[in-house]
Amino acid sequence: RECAMIIDVNAYLGLWPFQRFQLRTAAQLDRHFTGLGISQAWVCAAEAILCPDVDACDEELLRRLRPYPRLRMVPTLNPVLTSWPESLDKWARRGIHVVKVYPSYHQHSLAAPAMCEVARQVASRHMMLLVQVRVEDERGMYPPMHVKGTPVADIAALALAVPEASIIALG
Repeated sequence: RECAMIIDVNAYLGLWPFQRFQLRTAAQLDRHFTGLGISQAWVCAAEAILCPDVDACDEELLRRLRPYPRLRMVPTLNPVLTSWPESLDKWARRGIHVVKVYPSYHQHSLAAPAMCEVARQVASRHMMLLVQVRVEDERGMYPPMHVKGTPVADIAALALAVPEASIIALG
């Protein structure tokens, strides 16, 4: 009998200002994925999307997930911050193999030379780059916080510009 590994690559834990998540703890999230037969879940800190100190949010998430090996922390990388190279180095040294960017929320273009450098640096560390197209469906967003999705064509262009990068588009 062949055993399939099922990975949810777009999970969140934490606080989001415009809705209340049903699963609020790492234990609840782990039980949920166990019940669904999910082998592994790549979990992001919801707070990191809007917080200026993404690393602090990710450190807290890593601490919360430590007792649950099925739940793998995916750090947020904000290319607008000048500290992104140090953050990327730190996560790579700690054995993290995936990072995520939120172009629409962090207001950076995937076509910018800086984003190509991010993709190159991620690839050079044998890491995967997740690009969030949207966090919420635009139709249900809180009206003053309406954020348009990242065009999928921009993600395709980044993948063509940096072919050595492993990129997954989410949402």
